[in-house]
Amino acid sequence: MMGYEESYVLRTGYFQFAQTFFPKTAALFSKANGIELEDFGYFQEAGVDYSSEELDSFCREYLIEPVVAASAQFEEKNVTIAIRRTDFLNERNRKNYGYNAQLYIGSCLEKIAAIEGDNFQHLTIRVTSDDVVWCREELVPFLHSQYHFENPIIVEEQDIQDNFLQLYSCNKYFICPNSTYCYWVGYILRLTKPFVKVFVPDFNTLLEQNGKQIADTREWEVVSVDRTGFE
Repeated sequence: MMGYEESYVLRTGYFQFAQTFFPKTAALFSKANGIELEDFGYFQEAGVDYSSEELDSFCREYLIEPVVAASAQFEEKNVTIAIRRTDFLNERNRKNYGYNAQLYIGSCLEKIAAIEGDNFQHLTIRVTSDDVVWCREELVPFLHSQYHFENPIIVEEQDIQDNFLQLYSCNKYFICPNSTYCYWVGYILRLTKPFVKVFVPDFNTLLEQNGKQIADTREWEVVSVDRTGFE
């Protein structure tokens, strides 16, 4: 990736996690190296703050090797689904980040059903979330009643590193929320598993460009979301 001296470190609270999970990035996390630290909440827009070539180069250089190696401990599922709820739905943030996640997931699954045909109900599914209880008590029963999946839907325990690897461990579809953490899963999938279809919302956050999706969505399917009740 060119121009590291002009790059930005975003989430300072995740320095330790990033350096542990992606050891090669340790060299980038240093004020002494001239890296400018932006305030929390700074958003980078694909095609404006970085190019597709720079993103791919960064993933290849710093991220892919540890993810591929560590993900081998998890069984691959046909579909992985990420749910972001707790901080996005609190009173302060829901207007800026919220949308009907259940409807969005349903829209993605309808698209998958159209592709899979008779095989749809045989798909294996994994869910990760910051709200495991809601997923197990609300989402999973809804999905089974609506789509009659034959296999159990696995909801993993919350763990920032394991969940990243568990989402990556798919072989057909990844349903991604409006979360930068999950965009990175999609970026790595695009380079290492181009056969995996990634779905992403057409909404990111009202804090940036009136909600425009600013991730690098090459080859992803951008799906409309319903923000009724969140506006």
